[in-house]
Amino acid sequence: MLPHSVLLILLALPVFAQDASIEGRVLIGRRPVSSALVAAVPLGPREWWTVAGVARSDRDGRFRITGLARGRYAVTATSDRFAAGHVDRVDTAGQKPVTIAMERSGQRLSGRVRHADGQPLVGRVAAARLSSRDGDVFVAQTDGEGRYSMLLPRARYRLFAEAADGMIEGAADLEQENAEVDLDIERVFRVTPPAAAEWIRASALRLEDSAALRNIVGTARIAAFGEATHGTREFFQLKHRMLEFLVREMGFSAFAMEVSAPQAAVVDEYVVNGKGDAATVVAGLDFAAWRTAEVVEMVRWMREWNEDPRHAIKIRFHGFDMQNPAASIAVLREFLRRVDPGYAKVTESLDLLVREDGESYADDRTARHRVREVLDLLERRMREHRDDYAAASSQIEWSWARRQIDLIRQGEELLRVRARAFEVRDRWMAANVKWILDHEPAGAKVVLWAHNGHVTAEPPRYFPGGTMGMHLRRIYGDAMRIFGFAFDRGSFRAGNDVYEALPAKPASFDGALAAAGLPLFMLDLRTATGVARRWVESPLEHRSIGLAYDPETPGNDWVTVHPVRSYDAVIFVAATTPTRDVMGHTHR
Repeated sequence: MLPHSVLLILLALPVFAQDASIEGRVLIGRRPVSSALVAAVPLGPREWWTVAGVARSDRDGRFRITGLARGRYAVTATSDRFAAGHVDRVDTAGQKPVTIAMERSGQRLSGRVRHADGQPLVGRVAAARLSSRDGDVFVAQTDGEGRYSMLLPRARYRLFAEAADGMIEGAADLEQENAEVDLDIERVFRVTPPAAAEWIRASALRLEDSAALRNIVGTARIAAFGEATHGTREFFQLKHRMLEFLVREMGFSAFAMEVSAPQAAVVDEYVVNGKGDAATVVAGLDFAAWRTAEVVEMVRWMREWNEDPRHAIKIRFHGFDMQNPAASIAVLREFLRRVDPGYAKVTESLDLLVREDGESYADDRTARHRVREVLDLLERRMREHRDDYAAASSQIEWSWARRQIDLIRQGEELLRVRARAFEVRDRWMAANVKWILDHEPAGAKVVLWAHNGHVTAEPPRYFPGGTMGMHLRRIYGDAMRIFGFAFDRGSFRAGNDVYEALPAKPASFDGALAAAGLPLFMLDLRTATGVARRWVESPLEHRSIGLAYDPETPGNDWVTVHPVRSYDAVIFVAATTPTRDVMGHTHR
């Protein structure tokens, strides 16, 4: 069940010329379905969630949706008795009556919609399926108490409640259980208020203003830098510049990013001891997103800083991710081969985590039991033979090998839970950042590099377990500063391809920043007052692109945030370009 409340964002409804209609029947098998709520969803370059018109089917299953603009639509039918049906590409020009087929069973989604004052919303709820299909938006009517119910195909959905003045966005995941999701309607801004736009222009800070950055960071031990994509050259370069400032001027001595600890240790060997070269160690990182010329330049600067004898405080390179248990298994196995060769064979069972047979670890009960059993054995063995192992190597090497067992346990849980992987990963990433700080010299300060979605202190609605930033904010409070990144338009890299982003939506958080007309600036969100403060405290759309990107569904790349709950400051870039690979090439 998903009993959590979902916070929502108000969006404007489009207005089109209205002089066409769509008609047809709703059937279950050959029988008509009465009282189904039928929705017409425009196809093409409009917002992917839009519902242009609705109608109820009569006792013969017949419906007619009027007042539509001429064009192509998807048509959906929803009921609380039968699973929703969907028809693609219905054209109002000479279209014959359509037949919408419903199914006998489905996934129930229900809940209650209320205004901020607790009063029920009497209106409609739409569930938009996140899929490659066009226009599959299913609609239900709320009753006098604001309750709604519908049967849907199993999928992940984004929810909307339609109020008198627009659409309000929420989100929920449907997996193997029925879901009950309550929607709470907040006070929202359909357009950026003039006072907020003026505050942005008046408060925009130049990135060269070192006093401003120093003031935002203050006495924090953690400076967390996000990114709106994993492939934007300007984001990477700005984070490099800010790292240099924090090291030179504010005594930061540790850097950590979304990579596995063992692979980060290879980079650290170069940064601290000069082993290898920058391009080679960066090329060995877990994710292609980090194997870029921009990261190479940053790592090379870290080495140059550490080489300079004038710098008493050296910088370290750490990883806080756990998605690559194979790297930790390799470190642990190699250690045991040196200090206890006869026992190293036990680690072979851990290879069940790194499947090459196409089977799912989560579905293999025998493998899950064996892996956890072996981890318990190894942990006991490491504890009981600590002195012998340390004598055969060193105390530092023993501690590092023992640490791998914890990281493998984290990776095991990540593979085991699947549906909750995002929140499990963030919980462990936060724990690993804490481990890094606990093992650095007293008072050490760390720069974090991750996606906006991980550094944010406000978790997205679709995984209530929380983000890395939320967990760290609870631990460190005001000793943590979070910088989000946003942009208007331009190109970026996702996977091995380069994409062009559409301009930011005018009413979005990013769009309001773009309207300031400045190519690059930083904004301290904490300084907002009056209407501007209410605006940054309200739910606003914010672009969020991960490792993968589908240009056919750009609407999926926007999330709802309350900016000042998510970040302390935001850095905005008007026009972006893609990152380059370690050889300096840009993929096309």
